[in-house]
Amino acid sequence: MSMGNAAEPESSQTYDVSTPTAIANLFNRYFTSVFNTDHDNLEERSSPPSSPPSTSGQSDLQLTIEEVARTLLALDTTKATGPGGIPSRLLKETAWQIAPSLTQIFNKSLSCGEIPDEWKLANIVPVHKKGEKSQVENYRPISLLSIISKVLERCVLRNIRDHLLQLINDSQHGFIPGKSCTTQLLEVLDYIGSLLDGGKQTDVVYMDMSKAFDKVHHKYLISKLRNVYGISGKLLRWFESYLINRKQRVTVLGATSSARPVLTGVPQGSILGPILFLLYANDQPDAVEHSKIASFADDTKLFKKVDSTSDAISFQKTAWQIAPSLTQIFNKSLSCGEIPDEWKLANIVPVHKKGEKSQVENYRPISLLSIISKVLERCVLRNIRDHLLQLINDSQHGFIPGKSCTTQLLEVLDYIGSLLDGGKQTDVVYMDMSKAFDKVHHKYLISKLRNVYGISGKLLRWFESYLINRKQRVTVLGATSSVRPVLSGVPQGSILGPILFLLYANDLPDAVEHSKIASFADDTKLFKKVDSTSDAISLQSDLSSLENWSTSSGLVFNQDKCKCQRVTRKKNPIKYEYNINNKSLVVTEKDL
Repeated sequence: MSMGNAAEPESSQTYDVSTPTAIANLFNRYFTSVFNTDHDNLEERSSPPSSPPSTSGQSDLQLTIEEVARTLLALDTTKATGPGGIPSRLLKETAWQIAPSLTQIFNKSLSCGEIPDEWKLANIVPVHKKGEKSQVENYRPISLLSIISKVLERCVLRNIRDHLLQLINDSQHGFIPGKSCTTQLLEVLDYIGSLLDGGKQTDVVYMDMSKAFDKVHHKYLISKLRNVYGISGKLLRWFESYLINRKQRVTVLGATSSARPVLTGVPQGSILGPILFLLYANDQPDAVEHSKIASFADDTKLFKKVDSTSDAISFQKTAWQIAPSLTQIFNKSLSCGEIPDEWKLANIVPVHKKGEKSQVENYRPISLLSIISKVLERCVLRNIRDHLLQLINDSQHGFIPGKSCTTQLLEVLDYIGSLLDGGKQTDVVYMDMSKAFDKVHHKYLISKLRNVYGISGKLLRWFESYLINRKQRVTVLGATSSVRPVLSGVPQGSILGPILFLLYANDLPDAVEHSKIASFADDTKLFKKVDSTSDAISLQSDLSSLENWSTSSGLVFNQDKCKCQRVTRKKNPIKYEYNINNKSLVVTEKDL
């Protein structure tokens, strides 16, 4: 086994790999080599400029027996045991018996500003990533920490999280409730999409930090906690003890290495590590003056509108010169009820989502449409939008001016909150449609436009031409596929697509008789006050009615992603097993 090229300063040395213990020490030497980083420049500025936090800070914590017990009860018994050797199952099953003693120990730690050295020791297990198994750099360190220390960390985090989260820059999407790598991507795509609609170019720089979580400078982080985030007194001393003088050892092949110091970084596998990293890197956006930035932990996207020489820019610069000719073409299209085939062709660019890059199902199609056709679409929408929007059901919050996913959530929470105040129970079913925008049946939508929404004559024929006989091709690695027909769905990336989808699914609430409903495009929440089993049966009846609606509309609910939730303060809530197509729904504990 070799250290390869990963440890240049010691590359001339020969390492003993004759025994499991020697191999364990080799792994530990490599894993800790990342900590031996030159921080001289940070030492000089280890006290960042003091900027009083926008809210009052925190200097002291006192935990209660109840919060310690509840943290113990929430332990995941499937997780591996850390250096303490105490199984999480034992801690969980004896939670109320040991909580008083643990609370005393935890409060002593917090009041003294010290953490026992035993709680700062990590057991490292090397897990092979890829490449030659004889090279240590091809292994990832998995860190196992003391379970008791993580219980203390979770209690501390619960007490300071709200204070700290409100200080995190809005551009950060990592480890933030309600945010994710998806919201980071959507923020960037929304910006890019709005510029594309206007014929603009966006340049994006994808920035990757090297072992960022391992490179956090402890003294500089402590200085930030004090001067920027309002942590002081005993709690600041506790954080300093938490970070400094940590150690790790590697266990492999049944042998354990000697312990080595952890000189930098936030503890891997810890509870506080993620929030501490966010606080450490929180001033990153302050360095950006001209561009926009969106981060997911240490993954950063820097993006900016850039003047382009594309046809779109040419159209914009010559708007008044070409407008008369385009108006003639557009009016001819509308009067004939036809759209040129060239305007119905989409160029698809696959964008990797997650998982193995060799699997096509792990890619999202980004659709690029003719800019001229989108100009026509926007003109059409501007003329019919007011008429159509007044016909959209009030329960719909998607693509409606003045509404959003936030207003949808607030509507549901307001209803639930009023019932909670009265000691009532609310059952919520989260409905997820499978690729809903792609499943819209063209002829059924045209029929609805005619019979329900009052679209007729030439304009109806124009919409029929707009939807039918569309095609797409994929461009990847500099090559373009042959063209294939698009047999269903509203055009992705189009201007009219969102409003057409809303019209297609607008009768969904009509299937609901006993419950309330709130939708954001294809995301639907069905909810009802449940005072008795008969109320739950009524909610199930509405759920069954939505199944029938799903069958008739062709918009199929994804049974695996549909969940239910009981919201109540009752000790003995009414429990009912809801189902879709005879498949029981999973009960969730968070809003989806």
